[in-house]
Amino acid sequence: MRRAHKGCMSRLSYQRLESRRLLAARLDAAGDGPLDDYETDARLIERFYGPLVPGRPVPPIQGIAPLVGETPDGDFPVASDEADDEADGGLSEAAPFSLDDTFTLHSRPDSNFTIYLDFDGHTTTDTSWNTGYGMSVIEHPNYWGGTGADFSAARLELIQQIWQIVAEDFAPFDVNVTTQEPGDLDDLRYNGSQDTRWGTRVVMTKDTFADCSCGGHAYLGAFDDRQDEPALVYNNGLNTGSETASHEVGHQLGLHHDGAGSKTYYSGHGSGSTGWGPIMGSPFSKQITQWSAGDYYNASLTDEDDLQRITGSSNFPYNADDHANDPSSASPLRESGSVAVDEFGIIERNDDVDWFQFSTGGGNVSLQIDVLDYKPNLDVWAGLYDASGTFLVDSNPQTSLSASLQNIPLAAGDYFLKIDGVPRDGSYDAELDAVVEPTPAPYTVANPLGYSDYGSLGQYRISGTIIDPGIASVSITATAATVAEGEQAEFTLSNSDGGDGDVIVEVRSVRQSAPGQPAPNSTEPADFGAPLRQTVSMINGSGTLRIPIVDDAISEGPEFFEVHIVDAATYAVADRVAAMEVEEIMSIYSIDATATIANEGDSGIGSTHQFTIDRDGPPALAHEVHWRRVFPTDTMTSADPLDFISPASGSVFFEIGETSQTLEIEVLGDTDSEPDESYSIELYVPTGGTYQVDPDAFSADGQIINDDPVLPEITLRGDQALSIDDGAPAMIDNGTDMGLVDVQADTQTQTFAIENDGGMDLYLSSIAIYGAHSGDFSVTRQPAVLVGPGGSTTFDVTFDPTAAGRRDARILISSNDPDESVFDVPVSGLATDLRVERVEVNQGAISRSRLDSVTVVYNQPVDHQSLSDAFEIRNLTTGRSVDSIQATPADIDGRTEVVLTFENQSGAVILDDGNYELRVRSSAAMSLAVEPYPMRNDLLFGSEAGAVDRADAFFRLFGDSDGDRDVDGQDYGRFGLSFLRPNTAAEFNDAFDADRDGDVDGLDYGQFVRRLLTTL
Repeated sequence: MRRAHKGCMSRLSYQRLESRRLLAARLDAAGDGPLDDYETDARLIERFYGPLVPGRPVPPIQGIAPLVGETPDGDFPVASDEADDEADGGLSEAAPFSLDDTFTLHSRPDSNFTIYLDFDGHTTTDTSWNTGYGMSVIEHPNYWGGTGADFSAARLELIQQIWQIVAEDFAPFDVNVTTQEPGDLDDLRYNGSQDTRWGTRVVMTKDTFADCSCGGHAYLGAFDDRQDEPALVYNNGLNTGSETASHEVGHQLGLHHDGAGSKTYYSGHGSGSTGWGPIMGSPFSKQITQWSAGDYYNASLTDEDDLQRITGSSNFPYNADDHANDPSSASPLRESGSVAVDEFGIIERNDDVDWFQFSTGGGNVSLQIDVLDYKPNLDVWAGLYDASGTFLVDSNPQTSLSASLQNIPLAAGDYFLKIDGVPRDGSYDAELDAVVEPTPAPYTVANPLGYSDYGSLGQYRISGTIIDPGIASVSITATAATVAEGEQAEFTLSNSDGGDGDVIVEVRSVRQSAPGQPAPNSTEPADFGAPLRQTVSMINGSGTLRIPIVDDAISEGPEFFEVHIVDAATYAVADRVAAMEVEEIMSIYSIDATATIANEGDSGIGSTHQFTIDRDGPPALAHEVHWRRVFPTDTMTSADPLDFISPASGSVFFEIGETSQTLEIEVLGDTDSEPDESYSIELYVPTGGTYQVDPDAFSADGQIINDDPVLPEITLRGDQALSIDDGAPAMIDNGTDMGLVDVQADTQTQTFAIENDGGMDLYLSSIAIYGAHSGDFSVTRQPAVLVGPGGSTTFDVTFDPTAAGRRDARILISSNDPDESVFDVPVSGLATDLRVERVEVNQGAISRSRLDSVTVVYNQPVDHQSLSDAFEIRNLTTGRSVDSIQATPADIDGRTEVVLTFENQSGAVILDDGNYELRVRSSAAMSLAVEPYPMRNDLLFGSEAGAVDRADAFFRLFGDSDGDRDVDGQDYGRFGLSFLRPNTAAEFNDAFDADRDGDVDGLDYGQFVRRLLTTL
C-alpha cells in the first residue's frame, strides 16, 4: 500500500479481530453455489497485504473443517465425540490389532504415495504455516495435547480405528495410509517433475498456535508441495477425528467444501447403517461417508468431481483393477479344505465390477460379502451366475451395506460371483444385467435419503462354504514358514489320487485379508530368481516348486508372498494358496575404542586415536559403513570441533571378505589450558543403507587429555547467565542488545559478569567503550581488578541515547588471558523519540459529550501501514470496546495525524453513554527511519489508573447539549426547539436525534426523558 503524501488522505478500516474460518465459500445472491475461495485469516492478509503484483507473494488459501461443538453456517450439528476420546481407561473392546503394531500400520506399503497420520506430535519448520503465522518453529503437541507416544491402551485402540476409517476412504487409490513415519522424509515432499514418490503428513494434534476455532485446516492443493506441508487435525475422537483427517487431505488434494444451499458444510441425511454424508462436508454422525460429485439434494457444489480431482496428475492415480470386469477372466475364489472359500477385493471405480469363479458339488452354497465394520464407503451388490452366465440370484439389502447369499441350492458345476458398488435404493434389472435406480433418485429430492453409486467404492471380503466336488483334488503347501534372502523357497504340490499330472502356479504379492486390515510388506518381481509363472509336474501324487530368492542387499525388512494354483487341469482345488515370509539377512557392524585415550599433544602436532569397526554377518557383499563424531551434552567436558584435524563424519569401506577395519581420528594439539575433553564416534545407516549397526555397540568414546600449563581464562556472561563470545553480535537474550529506550527520557543498565575459568589469577587492566555511538554508552560500575581461579566479578553498562535510531558501540576488556587479551563485545540499543504530541476530541470542540471524532497527532511521520490495530476506544462505564473504528491517516506539516470516526457498513455507529478511554498502542506505530522504531509506551487518554481522568476526559451522554455532564432543564429547552421540527430548520440540533434517522421524534423523546435529570 502506498504511503499518503502530505495532505493526501487515505482510509484504512480496522475491526477487532475475531476467530475466523480460514477458507470461506462466497455465495451469490441466489445462494446457488460458491463463486470462489478466498483467504480470510487476518494474520495472513496482513502479512501478504496488497494487490496481486509480480514478485509479491499471494496468501495461500487454507481449507478448514468445523470444530465439534461449533455451529458454522447454522447447519453443523452440536456434537461430541468425547466417548471416543478415551483417556487412560481400559479397552472398550478388543483392539483391531496388536497394540505393538499401532505405529506400523500400512494400507498399501508398496505405493509411491503416502498419507502419514502423525499422532505423537510434530515440529513444523520452513512451511507456509511458518510464513503465514510469522513463526519460524511451530511445536504441535500429540493428539491429546501432551508429548511423545506413550499412550494408554485405549488411545492406541483409537489410533488403530481412526487409521481403519481413513484407509477405507482412500482404498480405491494408489496411496499408502500409514501410522509409521517414512524413513525417508522425501516421501512427503514433491521434488520436481522427475520425482516419483511424494505425499503428506496429517498432524493429529491440538491447536496451540493458529487460534482458528476450527476442527482442522490445511493448505488447498498442498499435496504436491516441495516441503513437508502438513494438514492439521484438532477434532478428537473416532468419528470426528477420522472424518476430519480425510477432509483435510481432501483439501490438500484440491477439493472444496460440500455444502447445502447457502451452508458451507453439509452434515448429511438419513440415519442408521445407511445414514450418508459427503467427506468434504461435516458427516461426523453418519455411518457411510463418501467422496461426492454434488449429486444430492440442494448441493452447493455441483461442478466439482471429487474422484477426478483426487486422481489428477499432482496427486495419485486409482489402484489397478484387482479382479476382472468380465466372467471370462474371473478370479478363482481361494479354496481351503475343499469346502471353505475366501477372497479380498476393492471396488476402485464407480464403473468397476469384480468377477469370481468357483466349482462346487451339488448342495447348499453360502457366500457372505462383508464391508468395513464401521463407517464403510462401499455398498455391495452380489449376484450369482451359472457357468453359461445366466443370472440366478442376488443380494443387496437396503438396510445393510454387506450382502449375503445363504444356503443357495446349486447343482454340481462351475459358477460365477459378481460384485458391484451400488446406490442404496438400486435394484437389479435382468435385461440390463445391472443395478438401476428409481426416478427420481431419493437423494435428489426434498427430505433426501440414500446415495448414488458415485462414491460407493472400497474394500470387501468374500467368505463362505461350498460343497466338496467329490473328484480328485490338488493342494499346495509351503515346506517352511520363512526363507532367507539368497536361499530357495520350496513348496509342495500334492494330489489326492496319487497320480501324475501338471498344474500351473503363479507367485503373487500379498494383500490384506479383510477390510480394515493392514497390508503386509510384499515382495516385488525382482525379488525372485525364476519366472513367476511355472508349470509343476506331479509324479506319483507329488511335485516340488523351488524358487530362488535374490539377495539384493536392499534394506526392506521382512516381506511376504504367495503361490497360487491358477490352472489345476482336471483336478479340483482343495487348497489353492500357500504363503511364505522372506527374512532380511544383513551384515551388522559394531565399533570398539582400541586406543582412544591420549594426551592432546603439542600445537601443530596433536595425536591419533584408533577405533576398530567389526562386521558380523555375510561377508559376500562390499559395504561403505558411515560414521560421525558426536559430543556429550556436558559442555564443560565436551570436546570442540576445532580440536580435530579429521572431518566430522566419513565412511570406512569393507571389501568383499573383509570383517574388520581401523578408523583413525586425528586430534589437533594446542597451548590452551582446558579440562580433559571427551567425544564419541557412532556408526549409522544412511537413507537407503544396506547394512545394520549393533544397537548395543554402535558408539565408542574417545578422550583428549589436557597436557598444557594452567593459565587464566576469561568468560563473559550477560542476562540469564548466558555466555557471550568474543566479537559475537549484540543480542537481546544476553543483554548486549539493550532494547528500546526513550531518548533523554529514560536509560537502560545491564550488568555483566566476568568469570575466570583458568587456573591462574585473571588481571583486568581496563574496560573502555569505543565505536560510532560510544557517547551513548558508559561503564557506570567498574569490576574488580583481580579475579582468582573460579572467581567472578561484575560491572554495569548504561545506555543513555542522545538521538533516535539504532545506536552501536563496543566494550573492550583488556586482561592477561593469553588467548583473549582484548575481549571485544559489541553492544547496541534502539532509541526512540516517537510519541503522541496531542489528542483532540471532536476537532477540538469545547464539548466532549458527543463523540464524533478523535484525532491523534504524532510528533513525526509514521508508517501508515504499521497503524493496523493501533487504536482502541473503550467505554469505562460498561468496559466494552468500540467494535468498529474508521481510521484516516494523513501527513501534515511533518507529522502524521489520524482521524478516528465510528462507522461500519451500515453507517455511523451509535455509541453507548459513558466515559471513554483512548489507548494508542506503542508497538503499532513505526517511524520512517532506516530501522523503524516504535513508541516506548502506550498512551492512555481520558483515564488514569483505570479511572476517569478529569483533565482530558471525554464522554458521551445523549441529551447533554452543553457538555456539563448532566441532562437538565436547559437541555430540555433546547430539545423542545428540535422536537418534530424539520431537520432543515435553523434551530434543529441533530445531537437530539438518538437513532440517527434524520429527525427528532417520539422515539428520541423517549430516550431523552430516560436521561432527564441524570448526571454522568
